[in-house]
Amino acid sequence: MGAVAYTSTIARRRQYLKETAREQVEMKRSSAKEVEECRNILAEWGYNADELDKMTKLIASNPKAMLEFMMSFELKLAPIEKKEARRSFAVVLSSTIFGSIIPLIPFLFVPQARSQSAPWPPSLSVGLSCSSSAPTWHISRWAPYGGVDSK
Repeated sequence: MGAVAYTSTIARRRQYLKETAREQVEMKRSSAKEVEECRNILAEWGYNADELDKMTKLIASNPKAMLEFMMSFELKLAPIEKKEARRSFAVVLSSTIFGSIIPLIPFLFVPQARSQSAPWPPSLSVGLSCSSSAPTWHISRWAPYGGVDSK
């Protein structure tokens, strides 16, 4: 699972870089069209008349701001750092290992758990599984794309 997280993060990064290059070419070839797209996005946000013109001019006057604006709000892509793939790999791998081991603890360390007649080890295993899912749920809300926040 860690390998899948690593390769999918690498693929997302490649897509982002490819789209960045494409957007830079579009900005050079048809800057008026890109400025109009920026204007349309700002209009959707509720800016009108003077505010809309001022915001559009401010963003269009800075090529880096224009590129990041279009990547974020036109294409809805976020930048992915090069080292994020390794972090994603580590988070998913460790979650997989710990999530797989925790339910097995009663069967590995409790002598009665090895016999078929003891009903409590499976119950303890289910309890440990449920208690280990709470931190996993919290982490998944904290890092929705399976990686560590890059800020």
